[in-house]
Order: sequence, then C-alpha cells, then structure tokens
Amino acid sequence: MEMRARSAMNQIVIVGGNAAGLPAASRAKRVDPRLDVTVLEKGPYVSYSTCGIPYYFAKMVAADDLVSYTPESFERERGIKVHNHTRVDEIAPSRKRVMGTRTDTGERVEFSYDRLLIATGVKPKLPDIPGTDLANVFTIIDLQDAIRMNDA
Repeated sequence: MEMRARSAMNQIVIVGGNAAGLPAASRAKRVDPRLDVTVLEKGPYVSYSTCGIPYYFAKMVAADDLVSYTPESFERERGIKVHNHTRVDEIAPSRKRVMGTRTDTGERVEFSYDRLLIATGVKPKLPDIPGTDLANVFTIIDLQDAIRMNDA
C-alpha cells in the first residue's frame, strides 16, 4: 500500500511520534498549513506524557490518562496524518521513499516524501553488570515499556 502526497513539493514524513516528532510535525504545519505532513510511529501510542509514567506506577493515573492525542484526534485537530503501529524498515533517499511494516497486521507500507525527519528518540544503555539480561529487568523509554513492566 502506498500513501501518496497531495503535492510532490509539500510532503514531509517524520519517523517518530512522540517528544520530537509530533512537535516538529505541528510546527511545520503551523509554518505552512499547505504541507502534507505524515508521522510514522512503530508503537501503539503517540503524544503521551513520559513524565507521567511514575504516576502510572503509583496507580494515581491509568495509562490512557497519559495519552494527549490519538492518531485520529491529531489528524482532526492539526491536519497531520499519524500512522501508529508502523515500523520503518528501509529508507531509499535516491527515490525519496520510506518503506515499512504495519506491526499490527504485517502489511507492507510505503510513503513518498520531499523532506524527511528522523526523530526516533533514544535507546537505553544498560550498565555492564551481571543480570541485566535476566527476565524482569526493564528499561523504560516509552509508555509501552511502562505497561509491560507494570504487567510483569
């Protein structure tokens, strides 16, 4: 399935749908409302409060309370298309294409772009000590990690 832009000169694709990607998408759309902005996020959630995760662990809030926008509400309120559950597998700069896989369905997807921003966040670095590879040793980068830890 290929997602085509309305205009070849106005297509921005942003890889990463949280702390850096969504503000960048919003800013681009504010600067030029004619832009066709698409955000790709591999996880199920976008636009959530990472700082609120300790309150989730303390059972003061539910995970859903930390989510500010869903992909549908982001598109409706800001005019930005967000594809969650979309993992980027390959970028072909010469063809200005991003290829990926829907993590919920396995469907292959492709997006064309004029400008591409990679805003994928961080990767945890575990200390070099025995036991970090054992079950129930967690790193928390996003809301999905927090939910996995809480479930364990």
